[in-house]
Amino acid sequence: MSLKGIYSRIHDYSAHAFACDIGGQSELFSNRLLIGLSARNLGIQTGAFIEEKAKLPLNIEFGIGYRLFDRSLLVALDVGKPLDNSFNYEIGIEYLFKEILSLRLGYRSLGQDLKSDSDFDIFTGISSGLGIKVKNHNIDYAFIPFNDLGNTHRISFTMVFGNVRESLSEESAVDHYKKAEVYRAKKLWAEAAVEYEKALELEPDNETMEKNMKKLKGE
Repeated sequence: MSLKGIYSRIHDYSAHAFACDIGGQSELFSNRLLIGLSARNLGIQTGAFIEEKAKLPLNIEFGIGYRLFDRSLLVALDVGKPLDNSFNYEIGIEYLFKEILSLRLGYRSLGQDLKSDSDFDIFTGISSGLGIKVKNHNIDYAFIPFNDLGNTHRISFTMVFGNVRESLSEESAVDHYKKAEVYRAKKLWAEAAVEYEKALELEPDNETMEKNMKKLKGE
């Protein structure tokens, strides 16, 4: 959840408002599947440009993503419904290299509104960027072209407080399962049982792991 103050000025007229953004995200299947929902610009305009106050651009968004290739590749889709506009969608991919460098590419359907019959229309809606993560610190950069209106460069810095999970793959059920299979092949039953249990904690509905665990107890 975030709170924000909004101020806008046109020539000698100005307006201001207060709003909040609220959202949540759930991770399923050992953090491979991501599902999120958010509402942006919930609030009220406290000062009008002249007399009439306008509604804030409320936007409801639903998103889903999935991690592939041992979670190094993320594919995501967002669908949004602004209060004063039709549905729009956004598609993006992110490749994480060595848990440090992220490369990103995206497309927004709203970019089609920026076409002007110029040679740059092919780039409307496309964006790209990268991110660098060092322990609890993240630096992100995004490049978003707006055709004849020019280009936008966005830079953000994020610092996370508290314990940070260094690698999503460290807690993967698949990783624990692979370790269990190695121990089992070496007839190290106790070690294999520990890894199977860790895998089942992350994926309790995995029938294959559960069957192997039962076989192991028989051995």
